[in-house]
Amino acid sequence: MVPTIRLFTSDCEFILISIPIGIIIAFIPLLIRFFAISSLKKVLDNKAPRLFLASLESEALMDNKQAKFALRCHACHLNMIEDCIIWWPAAIGSLLFSYTNKMSLALTAIHMILRFLYVFVYCFNGNKGLSYLRSFIWFCGWVCPMIMLFEQAHNVGPNRWDV
Repeated sequence: MVPTIRLFTSDCEFILISIPIGIIIAFIPLLIRFFAISSLKKVLDNKAPRLFLASLESEALMDNKQAKFALRCHACHLNMIEDCIIWWPAAIGSLLFSYTNKMSLALTAIHMILRFLYVFVYCFNGNKGLSYLRSFIWFCGWVCPMIMLFEQAHNVGPNRWDV
């Protein structure tokens, strides 16, 4: 018999650890953006970051590929932060109301994989044709927490609290 190595001691831990993993994934585009800005030979102006991004937009309008890449990374970071707004309630609600069934675990894993994939498809995609793939990945990643929230709404009710 081959011993199996469990990464988590319980199914609840896997869903719970997905919250900080989602935060880490959300900041990957900022790291990529940092390297893109360093290739522009510009210094990130943290005193006036919005003016700095505006200067990148003007360079992107002049067809500077590195500036476009840095702006895509910034937009990807903002999208990933927005994703946390729906993911956190879905993950926490799954722990509270869904008894962490196998469907919640599968949706958690699928969501994390799709969000990680989304970062790279968004940042490294300058092709307009592949933007549809990016939108499809985003939509599939958005559906996972929505299914989890609907499942939780189904589990909360008069039968849930009966003893």
